[in-house]
Formats: sequence, C-alpha cells, structure tokens
Amino acid sequence: MKNKNLSFVKYCVLYLSLYSIMLFLPFIILNSIIERKINSITFEIENIGDYKEYLDQDNFRELPIKQYKKNEIIVFDENDKIIFETHNYENNYISPKEFEFIDDFSADTYFWVQKLRNNKQIKYIITKNSFGDDLSDTIISYCIVDSSYKIIEGDLFKEKSRLTEREFNLLKNGLNGKSKVSKYVYTNINNKKRTLLLYQKNISTKEYIKISKRIKSGWFIIIPIIVVETIFIIYLFYKRIKKILFITKKRILDCEANNVDDIPDEFKDFYIHIKDLLNSLEKERIKRMEEEKSKQSIITNLSHDIKTPLTVIQGYAKAFDDELVPKDKEKQYMRAIYDKAILATDIINSLFEYSKMDHYEYKPTFKNENFTEFCREYLAIKYTDLEVQGYKLNYNIEENDYNYNFDKTLITRLFDNIINNSVKHNKRGTTIYFEYKISNNKIIVNISDNGKGLSIKEVDKLFDAFVVENSARTNGKGTGLGLYIAKRIVEFHNGEISIIKKPILPHKFEIEVVLK
Repeated sequence: MKNKNLSFVKYCVLYLSLYSIMLFLPFIILNSIIERKINSITFEIENIGDYKEYLDQDNFRELPIKQYKKNEIIVFDENDKIIFETHNYENNYISPKEFEFIDDFSADTYFWVQKLRNNKQIKYIITKNSFGDDLSDTIISYCIVDSSYKIIEGDLFKEKSRLTEREFNLLKNGLNGKSKVSKYVYTNINNKKRTLLLYQKNISTKEYIKISKRIKSGWFIIIPIIVVETIFIIYLFYKRIKKILFITKKRILDCEANNVDDIPDEFKDFYIHIKDLLNSLEKERIKRMEEEKSKQSIITNLSHDIKTPLTVIQGYAKAFDDELVPKDKEKQYMRAIYDKAILATDIINSLFEYSKMDHYEYKPTFKNENFTEFCREYLAIKYTDLEVQGYKLNYNIEENDYNYNFDKTLITRLFDNIINNSVKHNKRGTTIYFEYKISNNKIIVNISDNGKGLSIKEVDKLFDAFVVENSARTNGKGTGLGLYIAKRIVEFHNGEISIIKKPILPHKFEIEVVLK
C-alpha cells in the first residue's frame, strides 16, 4: 500500500460509492425488465410523435414493431388503401367509413360512453371530448342512445338515426373490448395524407396479476443479492480499514522518522504530532535523568562541603574546650571558626534557595516600582560592602526614572549572586563594573569584572545547577548554585541572562541581563 496520496476519507467514499452502485444496480436491472415487459403491451398513440421523422418519409419499418409485439399498426394512404400493416389486417378490419368512431390523436379528441338509468330504461350518453393545453377536458358534442343504439337526443352523428352494435363497441370498448383503437392523421413530406391506426391491446386482469407475480418473484431474487453484496462490501471495507489502522498504529508505536508514505493523509499530522511528542518526552526523560544524576552528585558533594567546615569548627571548639589553644593563636582559631560557619551557612542558604525556586508552587511577589531608584539604593549599600572586602565598584546607571513590575527581593538576590561570584573567584583589588540602561523598552544590566576570566568549558555550563566541573565547585568557596538561581530569577521576570563570551577590555568576565 505505497501511495503518497493515500486518504482515509477517499477510501470511505470509494467503498460507499461502490456499495451504492452494487445496491442500486439490481433495482435498475429489475425496473428495466419490468418496464420493458409493460411497454411491450402498453405502447400508446402518444408515443407515435417520437417517430414523426420516419412517418413523414413513409419509413414505417423504423417503428417499434418488434418491441411491442402485442400492438398493431396499420397505415392508409389518401385513397384509403393500406400501405403498411404489422399483422394480418383481416382479423381486425376497420373500414374507412368507421374512422369517425375512433379516437383522433391528431385532433386531440376522444369518445366517452357512460351508462344512464332512468325508470329502468337503459340509455347511454356518448360525448366527444377535446384535450386542452392544460390537460383539461372540453365536451364538443354529445348524443344519447337507447338500448338498441337509436339516437334519441344530441347533435353527435347528425347523419345517423341509429348506431350499429359494432360502431357502438368501437366508441365504447375499442375492437371487441380486447384492443383500444386510435388514429393519427397527418401528411408526409410529399404532402400526401396518411391515416395511422394503432391497435393497443387492453391488459386483462389475468395478465396484470401475472405481471405482478413476476415482479414479486423478482424481489425474492433481488433481496438475497443485496444481502450478499452488503456482506461482501462490509467485509472488504473492514479488511481495508483494519489494515490502514494497523499500519498507522505500527508507525506511531515504532515512531519511524519520516516514514509516512503508507499512512492516510488524515493521520499524517496526527502521526507527526505524536512522533514529536514522543521525542519531546524522550528528551525530557533524558534531561530528568541527567538532573537526577547531577542532584545525586551535588548531594554527595554538599555533604562533603558541609562536613568539612563543621569538622574544622568541631575540632577548634574541642581545642578551646580542652584548653589546648595557645593564647597568641586564640584570635586566629576564632576567625577560622567564624569563616567556616559562614561557609556552611552559605551552602545551606543556597540549597534552600534552589529548592524553593524549583518548587512548582513558588510565585514571586511583583510590584510596580522605580527600578532606577532601586539600583541607586542597591549600589550605594553594595559599594561600601565591597570596599570593606577589598574590591572596587565602578557603576554607570540610567539617569531617568523607569517604573518596572519586579520582585525587589529576587532582583537583589540576582545582583548579589552575580557580584558575589566575582568576589569569590577573584583576588582583592579586582574592579567590578555595573552598567544599567534602558533600550527599546528593555532593561539591560551588564555586570562584569577585570579578574581572571573564564575558560570556554566553564562558560558553556556556568548557569547549570550542580555542575561539578564549575570552578565554583573546586575552590571551596561556593555550591555551584549561585548563577543557576540568578538564571531562575531572570526567568521569573520573563527575561534573559547570558555570558558575553568576548568582553571588551578591561572586562574579563561579563554577564548581561535583559528584562523585557
């Protein structure tokens, strides 16, 4: 089933069309047989007009003689001589003098005979009627005859005082009540008069019942055929649809790349979406596995990092308790205990911040405040703090006030983490640069330093959580979470954070934060 234009809907339409054709074909055949059978005995004078071209040329052999075997056609010329007859005319002889008692199709006239009862005397009223264009009947003339066919009233047949039994039968029942006789008078292309008599056999009750039985017997044949056709089409449709769905299911489960030629058009988009979803889930699964692996590594490393300062604190505290610390080194020991306590606290705080921000229920507290004024206040405090630690702060901020919807605590944490990262990894005397500007309705903050810089390997993974290779994890001064937390804070504010890989001197390390 290799078909690039395969369509499930087309298959449904195809099988439905095939079923419809197979369903109606027996009806059409049966109706054709029935119609042919009925027409063979019901050819009417009205149908003569369909053969006017042949009548005008006296080409009577083209008339439907064989098709309507039970009807007879006789044609007279202008001298009332027979020029064409389908059968033996002697058996159904009608003399030209009797033509006036026959319905005239060419004049749209016909006779109608009705029986009257009055004082137990039998009378008949004979009317000559005309068809109008709207198929309405109009009585042209009439006469009333008694039981012996004597004309007792009316202007029809003025030249006669009495009708013969044969003339009466022609008016009433046609020829012996077995055939209805009609005439059609016309002139051919040579302007010669022609009179055509059509003998149309009346269908008897017996013949009608016989035809009805044949029709019913036909239905007993047609119904089983329709049932078999229906079962056959359903079976084919079921097999085809089952195959299509099986292939589609197999493709989805196998998730074969770009193999959609044998999938129906209607399912291709669905297949592609499913394949993309499965690929995304697989990537997410791999990502989660890597994160879990990293978390396990950091738990081990953090346990070691926390254990190291606590061991120092415990040992120095024990030395004080045992009075083993010389007097001239007590201050040095106390400073060591203090530094290790700060380091342990920093590790625990970083881990707490990481856990808090990665929780799905965590939501920042946004307020619309003057961001420019916030930066001024932050830098004023940070300047003194860095100066005490032996570092320099050089800043350049926007002069105009600018309101922004932000979480003041988180943005403070963001700036602290970036600046503290520079402090932890650079020597005293390093200058830290802070630049804040507004451009195209965006807040752009660049924080950099002129310290030792970073290698390309460190740049690519700087914002990842629990990265063992990060230099922050190898110098005993941090957890490797500071810049990851900074990235999460920027994401909460729908912003972007990135490393400038080639900072302009004197900058050696530079982070750019863009808040939209």
